[in-house]
Amino acid sequence: MTASEDKKTLGVITMWLIALLALLSIDPFVNSPDLGWHIRSGEEILKRQQVPLTAWFTFTVPDFPWINHEWLQDIGLTLIWSYTGEPGLRIFYASLGLSILVFWLYSFYPPQSRSQFTKALCLIVLAIVLIATRALRAQFFTLLFFSLVFAVLNNSKKSIDPKKLLALPVIFFIWANLHGGFPIGFLLIGLFIISVVCDCMLKKTAMIVGLFPKLAETPQCKLKDLIWLCASGFLSFLVTLINPYGWRIYQEIFRTVSDSFPSQVVAEWLPTTLASHTGEAFYFTALVLLYLLLSGRIRREITPGQLFLIGTFFLFGMSATRHAIFFIVTVVPIFLFEAAKLSVYLERERRFLLNCIILLTILSCGVYFTTRLSLPKDRISSKEQLYPLKAIDELSSLLVQKRVFHAVDWGGMLLLNLNQFRTFIDGRMTQWQVDGESFLRTYVSIKDAELGWEKKLEKYQVDLVFIKSREPLVDELRKRPASWEIIYEDTRAIAFKKKV
Repeated sequence: MTASEDKKTLGVITMWLIALLALLSIDPFVNSPDLGWHIRSGEEILKRQQVPLTAWFTFTVPDFPWINHEWLQDIGLTLIWSYTGEPGLRIFYASLGLSILVFWLYSFYPPQSRSQFTKALCLIVLAIVLIATRALRAQFFTLLFFSLVFAVLNNSKKSIDPKKLLALPVIFFIWANLHGGFPIGFLLIGLFIISVVCDCMLKKTAMIVGLFPKLAETPQCKLKDLIWLCASGFLSFLVTLINPYGWRIYQEIFRTVSDSFPSQVVAEWLPTTLASHTGEAFYFTALVLLYLLLSGRIRREITPGQLFLIGTFFLFGMSATRHAIFFIVTVVPIFLFEAAKLSVYLERERRFLLNCIILLTILSCGVYFTTRLSLPKDRISSKEQLYPLKAIDELSSLLVQKRVFHAVDWGGMLLLNLNQFRTFIDGRMTQWQVDGESFLRTYVSIKDAELGWEKKLEKYQVDLVFIKSREPLVDELRKRPASWEIIYEDTRAIAFKKKV
């Protein structure tokens, strides 16, 4: 190796290490308040040698039919936690994050480009996007399998290969037992079929071909190809029924999508805005795509069908924060294609580029830390600020003895820290309907001290309230010293014990 090649190799290795260290810095408990109950669920499955049929861990609705579509993932998380603790979880999620970045690079990066430096640079950018969208949590498996399905379909654009399509049922079988987000894979297959038909129809229009020259290269749509696509999709649906719950797994999914209340109050179900945690990455990706389209840089390399698929996932991403990452995945091949075209220039102007990167890194760090310091303290994402760990430790014996009304996002951490604890509500229960009403709606009405909150506490025989200090319910309980006494209070949490 020459000296210049050594420096180049060192720079590439450094970028890979930066990406891995950035992923390792993510606290899985900050990204996912539900992680605690996932681990406890896995513990119980291994202990009882069966999946849950009713709502373990809760005293409010213990007989509710709980369909845990993440049972296999829960077992894996439990084994990692049991043997390695939190460091093991960090390494696990960081490794999965790095694996999906590598998959994106080697599946969508143009093979004719040999620039390892450009690949490494793309890796850093994609790692930033992955971190910004907080994808490293339970939903990560849906992101991984969505990417796999997208890659299989993306490789089928030029010609349908039945052997490659046979990978889809295998993917969906594993997906359905790891995370309940697998229906989005069927959405992707359906949109892909529509995009193929759309391109075949528009191929006959000279004006459209003039705008999108890539249409001329697309193969003629054959009936047998569509049959193969539909058949693979149907077979994929059938294999999702191979799970401990059978067809009832779709009952849980229907329950999730049919309840509109979480989309009004749960952060990840709210529409994607610039203020949401995925908003910056989502809208930045959209702006880059819009620039590439309007400038004509990718118009020759994309078809109307592909544009339709990407546009649909853009609208889908706008509908909920948790869906934003899927739009970004559909744009990754375009981003990597453009990066490959620039690789020759980047290699030639590497020294200038390196100086620019250093300058931008310094500026970005300055903006980042300035922004972090200017934000309210409760906006900074750290485990100590998200969870009342000190209060849980001090009140541990009392919490396991009482029927506790608590903050919904503390449920997982309470279950993880207190083995005998039973929740009022946790992340599993936000889509559950109890007595004809969203149970999350019941929780919110109590937390916000809406009319009838006292009767609801009495209904569930709550004798300890353990919530965030700024909730409206706190003010109401303070007005009732004859019925409720404060037994703990700090800047983050407060606990009221009901007087006998």
